Amino acid sequence: MDLNTNRKAPIVSQDGEDADSEEAVWVDPETIVWVGNNTNMLGYEFKNYTPIEEYKMKWNAFMLGARALYYSPNITTCFNQAVKIYQYDFELLMIKYMYGTGKENTLNTTLFLGNVSDTSYICIDAVENLYVYSMYKYDLFGRDDTNVILGAL
Repeated sequence: MDLNTNRKAPIVSQDGEDADSEEAVWVDPETIVWVGNNTNMLGYEFKNYTPIEEYKMKWNAFMLGARALYYSPNITTCFNQAVKIYQYDFELLMIKYMYGTGKENTLNTTLFLGNVSDTSYICIDAVENLYVYSMYKYDLFGRDDTNVILGAL
């Protein structure tokens, strides 16, 4: 079977089986479904990063198109740091819990909470910047709700 014309990939062959043989099972790459690994000692299922990366890419593009950096300069940093905590830092903490001692796990938890604290500071600052910009725009409309609604229309 020609790989380039059929766009199919072989599933990993069994012991002693040739992937190019007639017995090899071929599957369309779009039909491969990621199955989580739930075999660790904590019973924690690790995430598939592909949908998270797509989500992050789309929201960064949206914020760029909405000129979010103009309204709140650190809003993209807040978003990217929050996704990083969800995507990498929490899973890294789980891996450290699997192999660490009680003392090491206490230190790792403290380091993780330090990252959460730093991200919280950035996100609170981003919300404050957005609030200040919103109040500036509200002042430009004469602090009148009717003018703001008419401006939105």
